[in-house]
Amino acid sequence: MTHLSDGSLWDRQAFPDTTILEIRPRKRLKYAGDGGNSGGLLSFTSAHTDAWRQQGYEDTMLAMEHIRKPLAARQALTRSEAVLQKSLDITEEADLALRNAMARIK
Repeated sequence: MTHLSDGSLWDRQAFPDTTILEIRPRKRLKYAGDGGNSGGLLSFTSAHTDAWRQQGYEDTMLAMEHIRKPLAARQALTRSEAVLQKSLDITEEADLALRNAMARIK
């Protein structure tokens, strides 16, 4: 979710079971109009939209950097859990084969 100002309000409860990454501007939008209101946002000149796009890109990259390492760690944990489960499954199959072989010997 990208906000046009830092004070934008919304209800997180309206989106259950959804991971939301909020991106808020670090500083007031350039060319936003008097006092930062959205009136200037209606002036879609090339200079304005280029500046807004660049600021949005920078704000997004900063937000993503804050979650990149925890997300990578979570993905590594998920992969590790899958490898562990596969290993446990193989061990269980080997244990069953061993028990069957021992039962035949008796």
